[in-house]
Amino acid sequence: MSSPEPIRDELTGCLIWQGSVNSNGYATNWTREGPRQAHVLAYEAQHGPVTGKAPHVDHLCRNRLCVNPAHLEAVSFNENMKRRSWAYRCRIEKCPAGHSLFLHGRRTAQGGNVCKVCSEL
Repeated sequence: MSSPEPIRDELTGCLIWQGSVNSNGYATNWTREGPRQAHVLAYEAQHGPVTGKAPHVDHLCRNRLCVNPAHLEAVSFNENMKRRSWAYRCRIEKCPAGHSLFLHGRRTAQGGNVCKVCSEL
């Protein structure tokens, strides 16, 4: 079963998954072995199997629907949990164009920030 092609978010560079999503909000793809998280499959396609001391694939962009291999990094469970806690407390202050997200930002359903000024252009 194939999923539609991801859509590129021009503002963030994320490749937004257009297929199934699991109950935790992660992109999911069905394989012969059963359901797998799509971001892990995307990472493995680019870098090889996730094994050893770094068995978790972290979204550097904090977007659970992103399958862009450039936004993914294999990390330990402890590092993944540390980043998760840090990510919810911190906010990106400016969009890539330099607009203040404090003044012009809005939260997305995936938990990211979008600049209202740039998104209206």
